[in-house]
Amino acid sequence: MSKAKLIKTVVKQESFIEEKIDNYFWLVIPVLTLIYYWISDISIGFYQDDEIAQYLNAIKFNVDPFAILGNNPKPGWKIFLILPALLNYKAVLIFNSFVAALAVFFTFKVLKEYQLKYAFFGALLLALQPLFFDLSFRTYSEIFTALLVVIFLLLYKKEKFLISGLLMGYILTIRQELIIFAFILFILFIYNKKIFPAISIAVFPVIYNILGMIKTGDPLFVITEMKAVADLQYNSQGIFHYFKVYIFIVGPITLLLFLQGFLGFLSNTKNYKAYVEKYFLLYLLFVTVFGVQIYTMMSNGPNPGNWRYLLHVSPVAVMFAIVGFNNLTDEKYKKLKKTM
Repeated sequence: MSKAKLIKTVVKQESFIEEKIDNYFWLVIPVLTLIYYWISDISIGFYQDDEIAQYLNAIKFNVDPFAILGNNPKPGWKIFLILPALLNYKAVLIFNSFVAALAVFFTFKVLKEYQLKYAFFGALLLALQPLFFDLSFRTYSEIFTALLVVIFLLLYKKEKFLISGLLMGYILTIRQELIIFAFILFILFIYNKKIFPAISIAVFPVIYNILGMIKTGDPLFVITEMKAVADLQYNSQGIFHYFKVYIFIVGPITLLLFLQGFLGFLSNTKNYKAYVEKYFLLYLLFVTVFGVQIYTMMSNGPNPGNWRYLLHVSPVAVMFAIVGFNNLTDEKYKKLKKTM
């Protein structure tokens, strides 16, 4: 068999295998849910004290529905946690595990939407990321936020701009550090004359503020909550903190492939614009979120250096990782590959 025919056969077989995996990839949802829940059963103790505090806050909704309002309870997430919390703590663990599994599956869907090969590999990288795996069943808002971020990317890529705008606004009721990304998204919508999607970003924050005003009488409830958080004082871990620990958050394989994908535009500086434009939303999302966390490390303040504060962009990291993985077989990126 000639070399050309051999290559053609291998490519055909590879495509067939990937197609079969794609058809049944939805099975990761029940499988990962069970795995994550099983890990919770053998895990000892809590990651941080917030974990049990959030569970108790969800239970409190039964006697005080306004208890879930505020920056710490994160109402956009907590409202989904109430029903499992009122059942029992095991139901909460199952719910958390299910959310993590969904985040993995929808990461796969976004990668397919970008028409990237080996999308299944990217999703599995997320599923096995050290911090994602460790916190998969735990009661924190970051992985739930990661799921919403991935769904937002999917909707935006499908040009469902109105719904994606609404969802981004909803995400702000959970993690306010995405406000910079949301503001830039608003500007982009206005620039592209998508007025209703731009306005839709404000819908859920406004509803949140109205409910907060009913609770406290403060017409600027959201701003007051954000100021209260900004006034917290924790010792800074240093401006390079997240650069140092990111390998432990996403793992060495994801990090190396991420750099290969994120810096891929350097391989062809004459045509870097096309590369950046293709993944512009991913760049914007990752850089703004990562940048906010770096900013909080510049001095003592509200962030003690928690690793989990970068979990909601972990899916974006594996998206760049799969871009990098595909670049490995492309001669254009040979120099960058050697550098990595």
